[in-house]
Amino acid sequence: MYKNYIFDLYGTLVDINTNEYKRSLWKNMALIYSMNGAYYKPTELRKKFEEYINEEKEVKTAEEAIAGACDIIAERISDEADYRIYIRKLTGEEGLIVSEAKDEKAQSVYENYYKFSEKISTILGHRVLALNRGEDEKFLTVKIEAP
Repeated sequence: MYKNYIFDLYGTLVDINTNEYKRSLWKNMALIYSMNGAYYKPTELRKKFEEYINEEKEVKTAEEAIAGACDIIAERISDEADYRIYIRKLTGEEGLIVSEAKDEKAQSVYENYYKFSEKISTILGHRVLALNRGEDEKFLTVKIEAP
C-alpha cells in the first residue's frame, strides 16, 4: 500500500491511500492518462509500469514504479484545475469517509465511529459533525478514501 498526495480544487493537501492490487487504481490511472491523450486498458497500464523496473535507476519493484508514477501524476494534477475539479466531483460521488479509533480501548461517546465507513455522498450532517468532534478530541483518525 502506498501513500500519495494530490491537491484538491482549492490547492489544499488531500491524503490518498492507494493499493496497487486494486483494479480501481489502474482504472483511475488509465482514465487520468487518457485525459493526457495516452490510452491504456488498466491491465496494459500495469504491464507498462512493470517495464520500468530497473535496478540501475533504483526502481527495483513494480510497486516503486507505481509510487514514482503516482508522484508524477499528482504533480500534474496539482497544476491542472480541470483534473482537480474532476477528482473532487468523483470523490464526492463515490469516495468514502473513514474513521478509526486512535485507541480502541478508550471509552468515549465516539465508539460508534471507531471502525466507520460511509459514502461521502450519503453521509448525514450530524455524523460529519461527530467525526469532526471525535478527531478534534483526539479519539478518531478521519480520512477520505478516493475511489
